[in-house]
Amino acid sequence: MSFRPASRWGPLEAYPHQVAFAIQVGRNFILQGLGMAMVALMALGTLPWPAVLAWTLAVCAVAIAEQKVLRTVADPVGAPGPTSLWAPALRFASTTLYAAAALALIVTGDVGERLFAFALMGASTINVLMRYYRSPQILIASLSPYIAIMTGANRST
Repeated sequence: MSFRPASRWGPLEAYPHQVAFAIQVGRNFILQGLGMAMVALMALGTLPWPAVLAWTLAVCAVAIAEQKVLRTVADPVGAPGPTSLWAPALRFASTTLYAAAALALIVTGDVGERLFAFALMGASTINVLMRYYRSPQILIASLSPYIAIMTGANRST
């Protein structure tokens, strides 16, 4: 129980949702940048640099588009129609790009690169689970690239 007067802080409805969302988007963008940098640095050891550059630019484009779509959807006066469909599509594109990087590291890499690829797949899977656990269709679609990789890896052994 707080001893502060209620009029000093005001009701919770007075605090805008956009402030909390902006902090979350900023943190998400920083984490995506760090993850992208780690994957790119690891891939430079096994893949040609033009392929790593193309992957990095594609991931940057998807991350920037995803942030813009999420900001538009969170805006109370934003267009919730077809814009809200782009967020899951961009999440699927992002997980597909990371799955492609993991597959490239598994196929061309040594033991360290393969271990990193499996850690990448685990971290990305947890990210997708935490984000889309309430939407089974989007969850399965986002996890399908990793399921395909694991199915292919299981068949090749």
